[in-house]
Amino acid sequence: MRVATVQLIRQGSIRQEDLIIILDAVIKKSKRYGAGLVVLPGQVGLLIGEALKGKEILEPDDVSFQGIDTVYHAWSKQFATYYNISLTLGSYWVEEEELFSVAYLYNQKGEVLLKQGQIQLSEKERSWGIKPYQEINVAEFQDGYVLGFALGLDNYAPEHYRILNLQGANLVLGLSTEWGMNDQLAGIWQLVQQNQVYALESSLVGDMVSGGLGIFGPCEITPLESGVICDGSALVEERPVDMEIQGNSLQARICMADLSLESLLGIRKSYPINDLYNVQLYRRWL
Repeated sequence: MRVATVQLIRQGSIRQEDLIIILDAVIKKSKRYGAGLVVLPGQVGLLIGEALKGKEILEPDDVSFQGIDTVYHAWSKQFATYYNISLTLGSYWVEEEELFSVAYLYNQKGEVLLKQGQIQLSEKERSWGIKPYQEINVAEFQDGYVLGFALGLDNYAPEHYRILNLQGANLVLGLSTEWGMNDQLAGIWQLVQQNQVYALESSLVGDMVSGGLGIFGPCEITPLESGVICDGSALVEERPVDMEIQGNSLQARICMADLSLESLLGIRKSYPINDLYNVQLYRRWL
């Protein structure tokens, strides 16, 4: 299965037409080169909110939650059905009974396959009144893949990836956008090794936020046993492809790769670390 994950780099004030053009170009290019799944960054809702409001979003008090929610779902359905592709437009703040940071996965028919909220929160996020989500969900995808989300600091939490694994996930959508500038890579690489899953890292980068870009898998089934399948460049049918898109206020970098479920299941069979987990301990404490 061919997948694409995206890093958006903010370069100025966001206008609605700029945002639509960049998102459309990213999804169109991913589809053109054969991707069946596209992952956009955490906190894309900030860009939608800014495009609607016409000014920079600094905290949840600046946001029209209903406006972002409506646009997020409308655009998700339109992009998914028009390009016949599964996708997530990333995460955004939503006010339900409480304030959460959530992400949705849509299939080619414009239907919601999966919803997940962020569980591990930074001090800044807690100060804004954002609450930790109370469940971890997975969804069956195509070709035997089972997907789960990890949002923000969930990508540093060993228990998050372990719970996804125990629920059958073999592909994690890691929306790693963090508040503040952090030079440390998110914990995705090591969590992939500990759980024998694939993971797609996607992030938004700008004055207030940072994050990485990459596609990761178990070392034994990746080039040079590095655990890294793609780190910002792409080979499509052994040909190098330019995967950068430049807009007026946003730049996009696309990471694309083919994943093999057969290879993943093979390494799980030859080295079945799932059999070594202390599940009774997890049930007591997680």
